[in-house]
Amino acid sequence: MTKKERVLKISVCIVCVWCVVFSLVFPKAASDAAFRALRLCAERVIPSLFLFIVSSKILLSCGVGKFFSFLTGGVLEKMLCLSKSGSAAVILGLLCGYPTGAVIISEAVLRGEMEEREAQSILPFVTAASPAFLAGTVGSALFSSVSYGYLLMFSQTVSSIILLLATRKSRSQSAFSHKGEKSGEHLLPLLSRAVKEAGVSVIYVCSFITFFCVLSQTVLHFIPCTGAVNALVNGFFEISGGFAALAQNECTLFEKYFLGGAMLGFSGISVFMQSASFICESGISMKKYALGKCVQAVLCGAICLAVGTIFEKGAVDTAFSLFGVQAPKILLGAEFALISVLILALCLTFFALNLKIFRLFSKK
Repeated sequence: MTKKERVLKISVCIVCVWCVVFSLVFPKAASDAAFRALRLCAERVIPSLFLFIVSSKILLSCGVGKFFSFLTGGVLEKMLCLSKSGSAAVILGLLCGYPTGAVIISEAVLRGEMEEREAQSILPFVTAASPAFLAGTVGSALFSSVSYGYLLMFSQTVSSIILLLATRKSRSQSAFSHKGEKSGEHLLPLLSRAVKEAGVSVIYVCSFITFFCVLSQTVLHFIPCTGAVNALVNGFFEISGGFAALAQNECTLFEKYFLGGAMLGFSGISVFMQSASFICESGISMKKYALGKCVQAVLCGAICLAVGTIFEKGAVDTAFSLFGVQAPKILLGAEFALISVLILALCLTFFALNLKIFRLFSKK
């Protein structure tokens, strides 16, 4: 055992002892946090996640990669330098939510349809929140604004595509050299296996959500955090708790858009552990996942802040008001053009800087 592994093991033991002591000394606070987490799982997570995991496992076994390749004409594979299973992971990961992307990647690697190098490079950017969670739970239920959920969805998708393009070179030598797909199994055994594995997967996910919700409560119980700091601490451990804390406060534009986008891009330690529970079965390292998620947090937050501020205040009118002049009426509808220019500028900036940190993704 290396020194790094020993330190990590000791740290985990300290956290576990801390959680046990907290539960014994403050049983009501611990049980309340666990109850809130389990209620979230019962009302939001299980209904939206179970069918997606079952469907993704069946679809991947039936060759969904070929279907998506045919549907997109191979454009996504060529543009992002992906295998057929990689394109399926991108599409279903962005549509179906946590941890569907990780499940598909793990299955594809185990079936010999994706190389580990490709899996490591795309994993952080296909581990995404579902549109149902962003528009329904975050936008409508928490912030009473479906448009805010759509904005988060837009920021997450754009940041994922930008970063998949930025890491394209790391897949240039391996994307189209994957092994042949295994022959499909019979439908009844396939359906039985998919339902059984999906049930286990949902239990894993709910267990991680509950544990990290309680863990965040053990920190916040002794550190009086309010406002944005409280939301960041909750979001660091578990993303839904972070958005719930953010919605309880009167947010500035920066807090509402940048912090919301950053929490979404990072996704929290709970999602990291959910992904790791599936990915580790295929032997893929999670070392580059954290780096990719940190970069996506900054980019997603920046896009969300820029676009949200433009829609909230009216960028054209605000720009003219800085000079004490009222904007001409013909320009007041130009927000869409400004958003397009801004996103293009962000893309060009990332590529102009050459994103040196992403050279790590090309290393074995």
